[in-house]
Amino acid sequence: LLGFSRYDSKQQLLGLPSVILKANNQDASLMHEIVAMNLFRRMGIPAVLEAPARLFINGEFFGAYMLNEVLDAAFLRRNFGEDTGYLYDWEENRTDGYRFEYLGPDQTLYSPAMWSPKTRKTDPDPANIEAMGRAVNFAPDADFEREVSKYVDLKQFMTYIATENFLADFDGVLGGPFGMNNFYFYRFAGTTVGQFLPWDKDGTFSWEGKSIFDGVEENVLARRAMQVPELRKTYLDALAKAAALA
Repeated sequence: LLGFSRYDSKQQLLGLPSVILKANNQDASLMHEIVAMNLFRRMGIPAVLEAPARLFINGEFFGAYMLNEVLDAAFLRRNFGEDTGYLYDWEENRTDGYRFEYLGPDQTLYSPAMWSPKTRKTDPDPANIEAMGRAVNFAPDADFEREVSKYVDLKQFMTYIATENFLADFDGVLGGPFGMNNFYFYRFAGTTVGQFLPWDKDGTFSWEGKSIFDGVEENVLARRAMQVPELRKTYLDALAKAAALA
């Protein structure tokens, strides 16, 4: 992390208080993340800004890196005009992967264990996350969209996973063999509803033969949402839009 405000709390670089130097060890081209995040933004999903960089230390070339915007309160203000909601970073802690299964009523199994708070750290409100998991798993089919929409922007979610599958991401929300991974989740201030935000996309463009429905059946939220005709159409329309933008 490179901070620009250590000696002057108001100092920024191009409006950013800090950036991350990322080696992108899984992407020798250093292009995957830039292309992926640009597509997410064009699909209407907020995504961090990125740029290639050459790092010099004391005048010596140290290597090629990516400069990543930090997904923090400044990002929230820039994209949503607020920063007082609940921002969570996904931190998987299960060896068998997690795919939106209900883990029971113990709220500590959800946050801060997996949904790690990045804002409001002293009050992560795990009750809302447990309730979201309960609705995703147990809402009757006829009530699924209404009940789960209390916690997740479902149309945004379908666009999000369609974009990931279009990008052939093997390590995202749908997760493949690893379960859910590499995302943030922001719940808006004064509401119970949140949306997914992309993160760490150097694993995109991994396999050109990836199915457009890869990982959907294994993920409880994606599988049940795909059974709602309007949401399935949102998913397919998003794939078509991504293809047109590519």
